[in-house]
Amino acid sequence: MPLQDFISQQQHVDYITGARLQMWHNADFVVLRGPATFTVSQNHRNSPQEPFVLEPSYSIKIRSGEVKKIVNQEYTGTHPGDWNTEVILVSED
Repeated sequence: MPLQDFISQQQHVDYITGARLQMWHNADFVVLRGPATFTVSQNHRNSPQEPFVLEPSYSIKIRSGEVKKIVNQEYTGTHPGDWNTEVILVSED
């Protein structure tokens, strides 16, 4: 099943194909439903002159009947600078 089949709601997802989606703007979000396991990765930079820094990725497992909202945050107190979020479908559980 493609990742799109696990999305129950979204706001301004910039890129989606097969098992992967990306969000590039503040307050972009996706609500995922289970049963499935996903890997979430983020990269960021404080200015356009700097290279992107890759944060450690993490895994989320969503059980059948449950949902999880993933939000891209940037230019905030907790997420200064330019942030991007990528979600990859790892498995259908």
